[in-house]
Amino acid sequence: MSRVRVVSVLVMITVVIAGLPMVVGAADGPGQDNSGPVVSDGPAITDRYPFPVQEVSITRPSSVSLPSGTAMTKTTGTLLSDGFEGSFPGANWAVSVNSGYTDAKWGKSTYRKSAGSASIWCAAAGSASSAAGGNVPDDMLTWAITGPYDLSSSTSGTLDFDLWLETEFDYDYFYWLYSTDGTNFNGFITSTSNGSFETVSQDLTDWGSAGNSLGHPQVWFAFLYASDESNTFEGAYVDEVSLTTDGGGGGSECGTYVLTSDNENNSYSGSADGDWGYCLYNDDAKHPIEFRFDINETNVSSAQLLILAHDVDQLTNLDKPEQDKVYMNDTYLGDLTGANDEDSTTLFTVPPSSLLIGRNWVKILVNQHPSVTDPRKWCVKINQAQLIINGGCTGQASCRSVSTNKSIYDPGETVAVTYEVDTEAASQQVRVESNLVNPSSQIVAGVDNVYTTYGSSNDPKTVNLSLPTGAVGGTYTAEVLIFDNASGQLEANCEETFTVTGGGGSCSLSCSASVPATGQVGVPITFSGSATATGCNDQPEYFWYPDTSTTAMAPGRIVQMTYDQEGTYSWELVVLVDNERCVRNGTITITGGGGGCNLTCNATVPTTVGVGTTVTYRATSSANGCSESPSYFWWTDTSTTATSFEQNPTVTYASPGTYNWELVVVADNERCVRNGTLTVTGGTCNLSCNATVPTTALVGDPVSYRATASASGCGESPSYFWWTDTRTTATVMEQNVTVGYDQPGTYNWKMVAVAGNERCERTGAITIGSTGGAGTTVVWIPVASRADGAFNSTWRTDISIFNPTSITATVAITIYTTSGPVIRVITISPFGQFIQTDVVGWLIPGASLSGAIRIVATQAVVVTTRTYNQFAAGVVCFPLGTLGQALGPLTTTAAIQTGQFGWIPNLTQTIGFRSNIGFTNTSTVVTVVRIDLYNANGTKIGSYTKTLQPGQWWQSNEPFRVEAGNNNIIGGSAKVTVTSGKGVIVYGSVVDNITNDPTTVTMVR
Repeated sequence: MSRVRVVSVLVMITVVIAGLPMVVGAADGPGQDNSGPVVSDGPAITDRYPFPVQEVSITRPSSVSLPSGTAMTKTTGTLLSDGFEGSFPGANWAVSVNSGYTDAKWGKSTYRKSAGSASIWCAAAGSASSAAGGNVPDDMLTWAITGPYDLSSSTSGTLDFDLWLETEFDYDYFYWLYSTDGTNFNGFITSTSNGSFETVSQDLTDWGSAGNSLGHPQVWFAFLYASDESNTFEGAYVDEVSLTTDGGGGGSECGTYVLTSDNENNSYSGSADGDWGYCLYNDDAKHPIEFRFDINETNVSSAQLLILAHDVDQLTNLDKPEQDKVYMNDTYLGDLTGANDEDSTTLFTVPPSSLLIGRNWVKILVNQHPSVTDPRKWCVKINQAQLIINGGCTGQASCRSVSTNKSIYDPGETVAVTYEVDTEAASQQVRVESNLVNPSSQIVAGVDNVYTTYGSSNDPKTVNLSLPTGAVGGTYTAEVLIFDNASGQLEANCEETFTVTGGGGSCSLSCSASVPATGQVGVPITFSGSATATGCNDQPEYFWYPDTSTTAMAPGRIVQMTYDQEGTYSWELVVLVDNERCVRNGTITITGGGGGCNLTCNATVPTTVGVGTTVTYRATSSANGCSESPSYFWWTDTSTTATSFEQNPTVTYASPGTYNWELVVVADNERCVRNGTLTVTGGTCNLSCNATVPTTALVGDPVSYRATASASGCGESPSYFWWTDTRTTATVMEQNVTVGYDQPGTYNWKMVAVAGNERCERTGAITIGSTGGAGTTVVWIPVASRADGAFNSTWRTDISIFNPTSITATVAITIYTTSGPVIRVITISPFGQFIQTDVVGWLIPGASLSGAIRIVATQAVVVTTRTYNQFAAGVVCFPLGTLGQALGPLTTTAAIQTGQFGWIPNLTQTIGFRSNIGFTNTSTVVTVVRIDLYNANGTKIGSYTKTLQPGQWWQSNEPFRVEAGNNNIIGGSAKVTVTSGKGVIVYGSVVDNITNDPTTVTMVR
């Protein structure tokens, strides 16, 4: 295959025009899409971009897909901001390969990035994808497309992205393009190597001879990468993509955000869980329905939320109606309403104070009416949502008129609604939703109509909508909502009122609620309702929602509620009778008092500082009626672990950016949270790193983990974090560490270096083999002793190791002391047994100490042990006799890990008996345990903590007397919790003070 350079295309432009387009970087072989680029024959552009570029046009083949739906469309402002920290491609992007080319395509990569922890790389995905940092495959042509975006009302804007590029010059190429029809793309092409990320800022009004991408209702943007048949390089990385436009309204902060597919999950982690597009019940695993809007307006004076839902049966069964509650940032906005088996749009007024700059979450709780107990009674399907800020930015469509064929109707009659839509464009496809809305703001009938309107031509449309036969009398509204069908944006609405006479029976209902505005924690609050029902068959039923719960607390006209925490609570009263419903709601503020622990807190944090400036985070709190003082936990960046446990910590930021912070104050069982953001300006931090780790080792071998990092402009030296096994928390925070593995297997490892706001990561795996194959034995003796104890006791430990196999066993016996580990290696013949009295004295002659022992054998040996009190030779009673206990051996499966706990029961501390608790850290990390002491009545009488080094044994002697000051405990217990670290074996001993005879107490969980 011969190479074809772009310069060759320039001189053969007449051939291209004749219908033989060239495919840059790939051959036009069998089965390949012959839809390569056409490169302009003009000179390279060198003054607008960080590197030379040329103009290019290319046709999207049928094998390359467009995004199925846009995660968010906004008429002006920041339409797209993607640092690829979440899932990719997600809802914003579509990734494809031209048919017949190598299956390597754009995907998420953590190997190179300009910010955050990830970017997208042209060869990270597909069956022929390359390893991170490697060269891309031959014969690639891969697309990453985002859109469409509505730029019809935009007058200026930019597409910005950071690009790292390494190509074979004039053989491999990177493109950035736009299209207004999704097929024909125009833009620029480059072939270069820059060695670092550089920012490309593309003026949306100036794509060279391709013109202006603004002023169009649908615009797609694409990144492409192409390689030829040989000599490939690392290719292209793209990061920090943003699409920003401005309207012609003088800079007013208007915005319409349109959402056509799901983009969130129940934990709000940024990934869609797919709860849109089908009828979802409240017992569905994905319930509640949730999604988000990312807004950037800083001065919000008004906001509206529109939700397009299908089949909201609010009026189908008036005794058991469908009630779907809608919340914005946990503020209750109201209920969905709609016509049976129709698409209907509910419009909510959103309090501006409830909106946040950045992410705003919407939650829909399905089928919440108190009279409906069947979770499968009602479901709802969400099709679209949009958030309109400050009235929204002007659209092209408008409503010229709307009218009804009569002004007065009877229930069950058909209302003919006639409307006319005009557009500022020559033509526009619109979706018009027509609804009949009753006096209670409920949609009782509705229909959709999608059609093309042309300018201001006369083209009225009429739809016929039937009133329910049981429609109540009163003033109704014929409502017309006009949406741009391409973007889904609401562009206009108009309405006409009419009267429905009679109908609905003679039942009328009014109600009121009496709830105090304030109350105190622990003091019962009386909720009192009243209602007047005229001409009704039944008596009113009362349902109270006294807090933010979704279920009525209890039916009844008068109920009492006792709040156990301070705060402002929303309440609601629903009164039902016959087919009538009356609702009243409000708020009540609960303050401290009334018994129990009442905790309040506040945080003072600046909003903006410069790089290198020391920031003081200040916390205040009030804990009334609490048994303990408040504890403070600060998260001063985006990490998931608290960064400080001080009340007023100081932090110096070395890199610019916006940092989320959170304060959590805890006292007793109460928790108070405050959060916000801090913007750090100026400064540039560059961080690189590497890790050196062997790929194989044996059980018990010391494994060296070595890290290096270089940080410039970061304001601090790098910090190192190692994950040396499969756990999710860093096992050690040192630059160079040594780790020993006590079980064979393959362990994933990760090293993260951090400096300033930068993070560098390296990963790999190490395979640990056993010297004895599948029969290897690894056990721990929690403690072995050669020491004097209380009441003239003398403690010794014997061990026995039996080899039941036909192969000689090599056994390593290690004792862990404060001076370091001591190891002896022995061999045991087939079917032989090794017995060692006073094993500590054998390991360390003349020693007087206690410590944990680890036994590693190449065969499946059987280990037994006994710790006992050795009587002296000259005593009158039992000369040279022993009294002892069975203690071990135990495997690491008996250990407790971070967040787990166990109980040591049946402990006694009196003049006749003493109780001790022993701990052994079988892991390779520093571990902290907390011990809580309880008496026989279950009352906690003491608490303390202990830090255990790797392999350390420690005994807490007489903790009830020493730690709790109590020497009269019968039936006590100790709860042991691992607060950090892992692998702790725990046991208890109850010792007779006369004979010094110990009894082992096994931990229970």
